[in-house]
Amino acid sequence: RISTNADNPEGTLDAMLQAVVCDDVIEWREDSRKILLVMTDDVLHTAGDGSLAGIVKPNDGLCHTEYDESTNRTLYTASLLQDYPSLELVKMVLTDNDIVPVFAVAGISDDIFALYNKSVSPFLNGFAVKLESGSSNLIPVLIEAYRKVVANAQLSFNLPDHILATVEANCSDYLPQRRECVEIGNETVEFTMSVSLRECTQELRDNKSTDIIVTIPGFSQFLIKVSGHCSCECESQPTRGSTECSNGNLTCGLCNCDEGWGGSTCSCSTLQCPVGLNGKTCNGRGTCECGECHCYNVNSTELSDIDSTMLDTTGVDNPLIYGAACECSNYECLTDGNGVVCSGEGDCQCYNGTYECLCGVSALTGE
Repeated sequence: RISTNADNPEGTLDAMLQAVVCDDVIEWREDSRKILLVMTDDVLHTAGDGSLAGIVKPNDGLCHTEYDESTNRTLYTASLLQDYPSLELVKMVLTDNDIVPVFAVAGISDDIFALYNKSVSPFLNGFAVKLESGSSNLIPVLIEAYRKVVANAQLSFNLPDHILATVEANCSDYLPQRRECVEIGNETVEFTMSVSLRECTQELRDNKSTDIIVTIPGFSQFLIKVSGHCSCECESQPTRGSTECSNGNLTCGLCNCDEGWGGSTCSCSTLQCPVGLNGKTCNGRGTCECGECHCYNVNSTELSDIDSTMLDTTGVDNPLIYGAACECSNYECLTDGNGVVCSGEGDCQCYNGTYECLCGVSALTGE
């Protein structure tokens, strides 16, 4: 009995999922190159569309078929019980079963073919071919689809969050974002996969491995077991007082710094650099490095935001900024009316940014 839907989109993903997971019905041969041919002439329903009929139960991804003797057909029995599958679910079962989908799209709408050719097929690691009116070119497009399947080789896998993997290949036309060699012809292709850990999970600490199934759709799949060494014997034997670690322990060749210290040799204080009377770190006249102020050169362009009166170096041959918080200089001392520091009769002393003249002769007094 032929019937039509109440709307245009088709249950394509339902059919694809059942064709893959109902292995007892389809009887896929294990050592075969598996290609799933999908013939369609319209867009498809996906997860969430079932709500239009009041169906909200998510698709469980299992086989739901029943043989009908009266029609000699195997029917899908869960169409009114659960929602349509998502593209992600269909992709997962296709990948797990090493099946390549080929969409043979009929109809006159270029938009529908573009949907399958540019969106659905690439996401499902498949291909789309266009059927002419009456499907007169069915055999040629199937040959074309098969050629595309065997001409490309792509690595497909899903990784847990704690594992990172990169893939390289020696083919002449490699698409790294898709991990795919295209139009390989008679080339012998080698993929190199590098796996590393982002972090050590409790599972790895318990010496349990993580399984990664890597599939080359249309060719084969293999299993990678990832285990990690999350601790070293040397961690239990730290060296205290090593000359390589000023303020910490030498552990496994690296410095494990005491609180308040950092850097590769634990020689840097992690405490905040001194703040000057103006409220700025290093008085705004230096940089904070390793917990210490490194004062600017007086001629540095970094001093452009300082009051110009603080840069009057008249009469000073070698102007200098110094002090733990860069609070002192040798050009801000008290001068007489002629601009001579301490009237030429003493030395200028700086105490926390405050200047005093230390007179050279006890008989001389003054500020």
